[in-house]
Order: sequence, then C-alpha cells, then structure tokens
Amino acid sequence: MMSSSSAPSPFYPVLQREMGFSATTLTAIFAVYAIVLLATLLTGGSASDHIGRRPVLSFGFVLLAGSMLGFALASGPLGLFIARAVQGIGCALLLTSASAAVTDLEPASRPGLAQVCNSVIPLAGMAAGAPLAGVVMNMPSTHALMSFLRSR
Repeated sequence: MMSSSSAPSPFYPVLQREMGFSATTLTAIFAVYAIVLLATLLTGGSASDHIGRRPVLSFGFVLLAGSMLGFALASGPLGLFIARAVQGIGCALLLTSASAAVTDLEPASRPGLAQVCNSVIPLAGMAAGAPLAGVVMNMPSTHALMSFLRSR
C-alpha cells in the first residue's frame, strides 16, 4: 500500500518531458498527495472506528487501484494531479485503518509488536516503492503498455 505512494516518482521526469509541463506543475503534483493525505487523516482517520475496518480498507484499496489506473491513463498534468489526490485519500484511509487493525490483532503475548509493525512497515513500503517502480519503468513491456494506454 505505502509503496504505491512513492511508485510514481521515477515516472514523473519522463511524463514531464512527454507532456511538457513545468517544474512548478511537477511540484504541485507531488504536493497534492501530502496535502490530501493530511486532510484525509485529520477528517477521516477514525472512519474505520465508526463503520468498520473492512469497509474502509476495501474502499481504500479501490481508491488506490483507481489512482494507479488514473496515472496510467493520464494524458496531461491535470490527470496526474487528480490521480495523485485520489492516491492520497486511499493511502490515508488504508494507513489509519490498517494500523488500527494491526493494533486490534496484536497478540497479548507480544506487547509492543503492533507499534513496531505500524512504525516500520509503512516506511519500508515507501522506501521500496520508487526503486521497484524504477525497475518496472525500465522494462520494455512497460513502455509498450504505456504507449498502448495513451493511444486509447
């Protein structure tokens, strides 16, 4: 989940060159994620406490999938901006509800395990996202797929 937050990063310079948008626009595409993520954490962070973990987790994963599709189909910076905002909402919902679920499921025999998992796993995911995406970006099949999607 959190690897998706950094996965688009290696693609941005290529997309900036292909779509011809400015460095300011690129910065805004990066920034919208943090702004929307924070706003969602502040306003919807406790949603899973009220409506349940599974519905919020499911909705978060649907939003993440939609954002990835949005990135793939974006024909301009507005599409990237929207995809990044949707990604911020999805990640915030998943981060809060998954963290709560991990805490709920912590075994009594392992006190503190949930805290360690909730601290380390999201950071490891974020750290892995960009390098893995960089590998995928350099695969010939990725270029063919991106060209196919943009031609539609």
